Amino acid sequence: MKLTEKIHYVGVNDRDKVRFEGLWPLTQGMAYNSYIVKGEKTALIDTVDNRYFPLFISKIKNVIGNGKIDYLVINHMEPDHSGSLGLLRSLYPDIRLVGNKKRCKWPKVSTCSLAKRSPWQKAQSLTLVVHG
Repeated sequence: MKLTEKIHYVGVNDRDKVRFEGLWPLTQGMAYNSYIVKGEKTALIDTVDNRYFPLFISKIKNVIGNGKIDYLVINHMEPDHSGSLGLLRSLYPDIRLVGNKKRCKWPKVSTCSLAKRSPWQKAQSLTLVVHG
């Protein structure tokens, strides 16, 4: 879904999920929000639960075609938001994982080791879109 000329929603709805974090009831499922930001470079913000990868990659391809994804910005490493990282890397082996140091330190979530890492330091930014 095109939000602006350079920002597209590529997330999916999970209508099968009945509990959030296994605790709180979900009467209508949940959404895995993910966005493509296109500019001089292309970034994907978050992924989705790997059960929805075929739909997810279809939405991505509708936006970028055979283009590449330069960066994957990970906001948090829970599997419902980063679960497709390994599958995504199989299609985009040069993708750079961007997040703070904490995102790449979960010992049991080894997805960070599957991609090149670019931990953000304080006050760093990632410029993607040319304004003007």
